[in-house]
Amino acid sequence: MKYRLPFAALVLATALFSSAAIQAQTTINVNTSGTATATYDPFTANAGPFPNSNFGVAASASLGGTDIGLNLGGTTSFVLPAFTSGQILLPNTSNVNVGYTPGFTGSLSSTSNFTANASFVYNVGPFGGSDSLFSQNLNPTATANLVSGGSLVGGNGSQTANGNAFQYTYSASAFVASASATLTVGANYQNSVASAATTQYGVYSWLSTTPDAAPTTAPEFTSVSSGALNYTVQNFGETPGKQLYLNFEPGVAFVMAITPSSTLSTPITGNLSAEAFGDTLVNYTFPIATPFQLPVNYQEWDVSGDWNSGYAYSVPVMDENTSDIPGAVCLDPNQNCVQYVVDGNIFSFFNPLPTSGPSNLTGGSDFGLWNPTVNGTPPLPDACDPSTGICYASTDPNMPVGTGTVVSSVKPVGTVPTPEPGELPLLALGLAAILIASWRKLAPAGIAPGRV
Repeated sequence: MKYRLPFAALVLATALFSSAAIQAQTTINVNTSGTATATYDPFTANAGPFPNSNFGVAASASLGGTDIGLNLGGTTSFVLPAFTSGQILLPNTSNVNVGYTPGFTGSLSSTSNFTANASFVYNVGPFGGSDSLFSQNLNPTATANLVSGGSLVGGNGSQTANGNAFQYTYSASAFVASASATLTVGANYQNSVASAATTQYGVYSWLSTTPDAAPTTAPEFTSVSSGALNYTVQNFGETPGKQLYLNFEPGVAFVMAITPSSTLSTPITGNLSAEAFGDTLVNYTFPIATPFQLPVNYQEWDVSGDWNSGYAYSVPVMDENTSDIPGAVCLDPNQNCVQYVVDGNIFSFFNPLPTSGPSNLTGGSDFGLWNPTVNGTPPLPDACDPSTGICYASTDPNMPVGTGTVVSSVKPVGTVPTPEPGELPLLALGLAAILIASWRKLAPAGIAPGRV
């Protein structure tokens, strides 16, 4: 798996601040833009021939790679509370509400380049060879919307590419043997991607001893994924009589699990038959189904990221211990009477905390397996000469059936969409009529249907 992670996180958001004598609420926007991509490695797979290893259809597929793209944007608006001069904040007790309004935009895309090939393989007695039925590229792009009501929640997307269908006719004839095939073969590819996200909206907080000071230790992130965001004043320790600054900075964080999936299928309709010495070796009719079905499995791609406003909201406070102040009332004995008293105007300062767009790319392996029923199929049964009682393997080129002639052709007949359940009987009748008409047109004069 190859990884590449271009990201663009525009974290310096427009902020509106008030420093009036009566402190007002403050609105700060956090820009949630970012991109990330994952590229899954190519692989190839082969299956068949089916229904018999020496007389049937073989398929191969080549996945040129799958690219997953994540694009996020929008802003989340935070409203920080008003503080008034003289307001008392008690550690681990006082709490304030921080309003937030998510405004995400986002989409997820999955693009694949699939090449599908099919051929008819025959190796019955003196008749041997392989005819190409088609080789075509299928490139569907699946897109998922990740946002609901402005919140980043994840989503699913799927897209199907319907390739061309090809009609194949084959006839082989010898003195005491014959074989025929009348088939319509196509290809479909479904590309899908699913994701689920958990988003946290919160504020980073820290205490400083000087104004406009960046954190000297890791800020604490108080967050919620939904519902009210309430910040409880931390216990920053006791330094009575010290001028301090309680700082807030809004931020958004997310984690997302992304799972691509895809399936290549090769639907086949038609009939195969072969005879030798008067015995039927095979008479097989393909139903309207997809014997060749290749699911592609991908390892989950886990993405995470975080953003912050780039601006801090600072509240000047005085650290007091009421037990040291004559006549003062200890409001919170459990905290040793420590309290922070707001004693100045709120201000803001530029403070870009470490931030990023989507990151933490993991996973990356992919693999695909054909429907196991189309692999390991047996050859046609032995053919026995009644005049001698000698039996021959169906693959024996020395089977004494006489000199043979082979006629085959391939022509496109439009596309083969994935049929709806209610359309199957009607589609079966239509395909049968096409196959019979085409066979009669192409069959050599004097040759009866089913006996070439």
